[in-house]
Amino acid sequence: MMSATTATLDMRNITPLPSGAYRVRIERSGAVLGGIEASVEAAAALRDAIKRQIADDDLVPARGRTIAELGREFLASRSGNRSSRSDGGRWQHIGSSSLGKRVPSTVTVKDVVNWLAALQTKKTNYDAKKQGKRETKLLSRQTRKHALNLLRCFFGWAVEQEHATSNPCVGLQVARRDGDESEGYQEGWYLDATDQARMLEILKDGPERWIVAFAIGTGLRQGEQWCLHIEDVHIDGDDPHILVRFGSWDAKKKRYRPPKGRAGDKKSRRVPLFGLGLQAATEWLKLLPRYAPDNPLGLMFPTPAVKKTGQDGQRDYPGGSRRVGKTPGSWSKVVAKLDVPRLGRKPWWHLLRHTCASSLVSGWWGQRWRLEDVRMVLGHSSVKVTERYAHLVPNAVQGVANAAQVAWESRHNAVTTFSLDPKKLSDLDGAPGRTRTCDQRLRRPLLYPTELRARAMHNLR
Repeated sequence: MMSATTATLDMRNITPLPSGAYRVRIERSGAVLGGIEASVEAAAALRDAIKRQIADDDLVPARGRTIAELGREFLASRSGNRSSRSDGGRWQHIGSSSLGKRVPSTVTVKDVVNWLAALQTKKTNYDAKKQGKRETKLLSRQTRKHALNLLRCFFGWAVEQEHATSNPCVGLQVARRDGDESEGYQEGWYLDATDQARMLEILKDGPERWIVAFAIGTGLRQGEQWCLHIEDVHIDGDDPHILVRFGSWDAKKKRYRPPKGRAGDKKSRRVPLFGLGLQAATEWLKLLPRYAPDNPLGLMFPTPAVKKTGQDGQRDYPGGSRRVGKTPGSWSKVVAKLDVPRLGRKPWWHLLRHTCASSLVSGWWGQRWRLEDVRMVLGHSSVKVTERYAHLVPNAVQGVANAAQVAWESRHNAVTTFSLDPKKLSDLDGAPGRTRTCDQRLRRPLLYPTELRARAMHNLR
């Protein structure tokens, strides 16, 4: 119900909000002027002041909190999201930019386009202590995409909180530039059989070597491995396998998230255990009672026992802190000692997943797997994601071709030395009374239909 004071005021350019506040919005030469006030009287005063300054050709900026100032509140609202741990680093590309100094209600599509253009010229700022010495380079396309998605989420939140009236990021995409094609997964991001042996040798004195070996042998994502339950691991019988039901833990909602995968599909998947993965699971289950005597959650890879607190068997370390770098404590030994120049950087945990896929595609662990089969094991949303490992296929195919060549030569020699009944050769040639040796028959073209020729060649074999 409109109050008497509101009814007597000029409400042009003033919009009542459900929260009880009032928004002032005046468009002038492509710019949006105004702000949000707690009372209708204050909103009317702001509107009149803007109009006077417009008349004097002295525009004023909109009033209200800037994007940077709203950042902490927005990030707090995303604390339970899967990607919330990465939001802080991505937000710096927004909050510290010229866009971060703007009031959300004044940002237009053109402003966002200009911000994206500025990101193309921005360089990385690596932390040498956390990420090692790495060459500074322009922001990758993937980083720019993450930043745009985060800004899009911010404006969606800002509209809900009445800090903005629309989302200027809707429909925008990050354009490609020269060099973007080689970003993301690099062709050298894998550990070959020799590298894998060196890695496990570094960890040979500790039980956590089997955690690393399991990651290589199954290709599970970090969150999937830390949320794997013992009841979902089956190492006995004719079909050892694991059932991947959970992707990560939502601490805010106190529930497991499903694994990543194709939208609309059942996200849980069955991963066969064989070779290194099966050995790691078997050995780890023997060590688990000593590694974490108390395992109330029934996790396959819980946190280890801590002498000071006596707490173990959790997803997190005591006090709520996460695993250091989301990896076992001994992983730091691998980072310090394993040197693989092909990687161009220190080893990281997700490299183990790349290694599993590369080993399957290339046939390092035996028979070469089809890309579609690898997709199902790794839980990729599409075989297009798995195709990033296709560069390893030519070498594997050449190995198959070499084996086929050896088999063919063996068979060919058997054919050329095989003796036939002259009468049968005469019948095959279709000319009674004419005989031909096997070698002669193979050198000269056959003069009967293709089907008969194929049948004849089959008989020769």
